Amino acid sequence: MPSHLNLFKLEHFRMRHGGELNHAILAYETWGVLSAKKDNAILILTGLSADSHVARHDQHDTAGWWEYMLGAGKAIDTNKWFVICVSSLGSCKGTTGPCSPNPVTQQPYKFSFPDLTLEDIANSSLEMVKSLGIKKLACVIGPSMGGMTALALVLQHPNISQHMINIAAGCHSEPFSTAIRSLQREAILKDVNFNKGNYSNEQWPREGMKQARKLGMLSYRS
Repeated sequence: MPSHLNLFKLEHFRMRHGGELNHAILAYETWGVLSAKKDNAILILTGLSADSHVARHDQHDTAGWWEYMLGAGKAIDTNKWFVICVSSLGSCKGTTGPCSPNPVTQQPYKFSFPDLTLEDIANSSLEMVKSLGIKKLACVIGPSMGGMTALALVLQHPNISQHMINIAAGCHSEPFSTAIRSLQREAILKDVNFNKGNYSNEQWPREGMKQARKLGMLSYRS
């Protein structure tokens, strides 16, 4: 595990649509120094495909997905702010998701993973933030899906943050977007290698994923 990656355990986490995750793990990273009053914390919530590695921690580290935005003297100035980014619940990027082993069966969750919502991602991230002794965020920032997660967070917990920055995210899905997402799921489900979700790392629904990504790229552009 990289030295900059931290792990937080969700002992018993109730999901919005029912079901529960026990001993789930959230991977997260931090930059800057938390003030004595713990009032300078910024939470970054990720887009669909990003992980917690927003930017380098030192010169030997690999570049992050928002390198030009986060760091000393940059727009999100780590000389001033204590910045936290979580790999979203369900992402399988260090954080528990459908590919993770179910602690009861020791087999990957796959389709038995509870239905996941943006509210679940928001609330699990908030549990991690609270574990650091932070009662109120200075700002929550979310690009793309992270923006929708940020909205879910502040709607459920109106006093959790002084400010919110929502980047390229709407408050709901338009009919066109809903239709595209339906086609994306259908492309994956109908791939012969999908096998009702019981596919292996060697034989997975590659073609369905390719078609789904192509559809996504059409809808991401404006």
